[in-house]
Amino acid sequence: MEPIFLKTKGKFRFLIEVSCSPTGVYEVSTVIGGKMFDFGLHMERLGRSLSEIDMDWPMSKDEIEAMHRELIKRNKLDQGMVYMQVTRGVAERDFKFPKDTKPSIVAFTQAKNVVESEDAKTGVSVITIPDLRWARRDIKSLMLLAPVLGKQAAHEAGAFEAWMVEADGEVTEGTSSNAYIVRRNKIYTRHVTNAILAGCTRRA
Repeated sequence: MEPIFLKTKGKFRFLIEVSCSPTGVYEVSTVIGGKMFDFGLHMERLGRSLSEIDMDWPMSKDEIEAMHRELIKRNKLDQGMVYMQVTRGVAERDFKFPKDTKPSIVAFTQAKNVVESEDAKTGVSVITIPDLRWARRDIKSLMLLAPVLGKQAAHEAGAFEAWMVEADGEVTEGTSSNAYIVRRNKIYTRHVTNAILAGCTRRA
């Protein structure tokens, strides 16, 4: 791939290579006390997402775990999360899959109060919005426009979350959470199908 110029942050910059893939998947792992929780379940879901879009692993599972642990160590993360995304790699922008490219991986940490969350103590408000997403919601893809717009609508309405509702009135899930309803001592939630993303917490 030939060197190119790229304009970013108001400046033209010279790059040797650039990744501009329109497809990718991601995972977010919770960290408490400097340790990852349910990491195996997240790797299982990542593997499924990669398989569903015909993408190779960017590195071995052991290497990904080691990378996570090193990020936690270097950033001295006690509580929070590790975000990781995988795209098809360095190639010219195109809808077709690039040939002979290795998937690219980006990961970073975010500090967040997980154990003593005020939201968990007091509860949060929720609005409902139409579910405008595509049919393969079971893939944890980077295609997040509908959830982002929904989360912003919730924020502007003074709520924490937006539950997405299909045309038949059935709730699918939240913009960044699975939906559970407790009624008469019973817990109701959607079956795991292509209509929702299978949350790791429900399996923990």
